[in-house]
Amino acid sequence: MLISRTLKEFETILSKSGFVRVHYSHLINISHLMSFLNKEGCYVIMSNGDSIPVSTRKKANLIEILKKAE
Repeated sequence: MLISRTLKEFETILSKSGFVRVHYSHLINISHLMSFLNKEGCYVIMSNGDSIPVSTRKKANLIEILKKAE
């Protein structure tokens, strides 16, 4: 499938639906986040077992969102 929108556009559209940008090339659904690991580089483990890197710039925002979800 070819999509002619940028990830930034999808981030704007989906942010109210529980999606968070955690990396330059990754947008995740928070409801599928299983764990957040802050060792050997930051990354998250998703419900399907995928490991997604979390950029240094996006880390603080992700932590803030996770605190609000508790």
